[in-house]
Amino acid sequence: MKKFIFLLSLTIVLYSQTKPEINSNDIKYYIEYLASDKLEGRFTGTVGEKLAGDFIAQHYKKLGLKPLFNGNYFQEFEVLNKIEISNENKLQFIISNNSFEAKLYEDFVPLVFSDNQNSFAENGYIAGFGISKKEYDNLKDLNLKDKFVIIFDGLPKKYEKDRQFYVDLRSKVRNLIDKGAKNILIVYDVINNKKLPKKVELDNSPVYKNTAIFYISKNYLKNVLKNNKIDFDTLFNGYHFSNNVLPFELKNINVKYTSDLRRIYSKARNVAAIIDNNSNEYLVIGAHYDHLGWGEFNSLYTGDTPQIHNGADDNASGTAGVMELAEYFATHKEKLKYNLIFVNFTGEELGLLGSAYFVKNSPIPLEQIKAMINFDMIGRLDTLNSLTINGTGTSSVWKNLIDSVNYTYKFNISKIDDGYSPSDNTSFYAQNIPVLFFFTGLHKDYHRPSDDADKINFSGESVVLNYAKDLILSMQNKEFDVIITPRKKETRMSYKVYVGTVPDFSFSGQGYKISSVTKDSPADKAGIKGGDIIVKFGEVNVANIYDYTYALSKYNIGDEVDVVVQRNTEQLKLKVVLTGR
Repeated sequence: MKKFIFLLSLTIVLYSQTKPEINSNDIKYYIEYLASDKLEGRFTGTVGEKLAGDFIAQHYKKLGLKPLFNGNYFQEFEVLNKIEISNENKLQFIISNNSFEAKLYEDFVPLVFSDNQNSFAENGYIAGFGISKKEYDNLKDLNLKDKFVIIFDGLPKKYEKDRQFYVDLRSKVRNLIDKGAKNILIVYDVINNKKLPKKVELDNSPVYKNTAIFYISKNYLKNVLKNNKIDFDTLFNGYHFSNNVLPFELKNINVKYTSDLRRIYSKARNVAAIIDNNSNEYLVIGAHYDHLGWGEFNSLYTGDTPQIHNGADDNASGTAGVMELAEYFATHKEKLKYNLIFVNFTGEELGLLGSAYFVKNSPIPLEQIKAMINFDMIGRLDTLNSLTINGTGTSSVWKNLIDSVNYTYKFNISKIDDGYSPSDNTSFYAQNIPVLFFFTGLHKDYHRPSDDADKINFSGESVVLNYAKDLILSMQNKEFDVIITPRKKETRMSYKVYVGTVPDFSFSGQGYKISSVTKDSPADKAGIKGGDIIVKFGEVNVANIYDYTYALSKYNIGDEVDVVVQRNTEQLKLKVVLTGR
């Protein structure tokens, strides 16, 4: 027995001496729990998110790390996490003495940015595709005050493949509201005649006040028009295939409607702990731990049966990475100069809500945070050892540091200067904090139910984390400057003019709230500041970020635009001279 105990003790000692500093078995354990069906996809504000948060906090407590938030590992805030379509929604066309009651989901459904309204509109128009452009204008000289308006989803045939002509749905709605519309009916998917959606996706932006907006089915409208001796196909084909752009007046047709969406809020939690080295300077090591639940928001899954989106790579992998780095540094405090904050954000999938809340309500003065390292989707390292690091241009120290540490690891690193990205590093960089964002690449399982733990390259992730660990150690003797890089956003919704504002993604009030402005940008030169809310841009009233981007499309480089901002209790009118990107 003594011999057995001796051998067992020797085995334990030898194991502890040879145990990898970053352990792929630990990573596997964390990810398999976080991405298990039990957590139902960790959607923000749900029981699954709470279970994940508790799991992370227990890990930090076990390591002996101090809670960051006044003795608490959790930073709680309220989020919109569900929008329900109530049975109170009603839509009825009235022609003479005939009434055409629409069936919810079959004939009509409210849109997410519709306000809750109960009203009646006399007479109206079919306004083609609802487009108002110089070369194609369905709305010219149209007055929609106290009237309803019907438009078609999509684009006319001749412009369907013209990227420069693209008009998104919110821009169409904004056009119609500017013309006085209070009830907007959009014929859903006219060409393919698909069934109406059964739910509305989450959207944190404000509704269009006093405006009811519905999708209606092609078949329902076809039947209504037929009873007023109007042929739908002839009318639609005129707009779709020919050069007909003028609105068609619908006389003696009235609409009665009720729009009712129920917005449900719940509590969400960031989780954070700190290694306190008695320094007054900090490094933040972070990752988001929320995902898409059952696909309530932003899912790319197209099946009819709801499925859990476990989000193993996105972002159980990054969460596990932060947990494993916390374990390493908890036993290697002597190597640290800076205090280290380990933070797991929620609400990233809903628009960086958790990280935005963190920087607004940081228990640490932001000027004392020297850099932020973000991990988002680091579990799919490929055979080429491909690693993308965003933010390499946000401080002059990054590139040499990255290359010198990589000498041992031999990653094929793609360096991207921009500190702005669709992940939580953006919230920190918007506050002039240098950032890095680690990412092993997109894949076919992204935002789909198939992003499961069995597809994670656990050993590959351990190598990424060892590299990150060595990088963090090499940062201990560095002083960080911050370089503001121009924002790069090349999509079909990019505009030729540049203002230099960074949005506050967590804002859900009326207007476009600015988190920060880029130094020496048109916004900066005009006197616009972080915290300002743009409520009018030129002639466009701005209710949300979509109105703001719509307003940008109306201007050219060199234009001087009056911009009205709300600053605390005061409204200011400022002049912005637009430049190119």
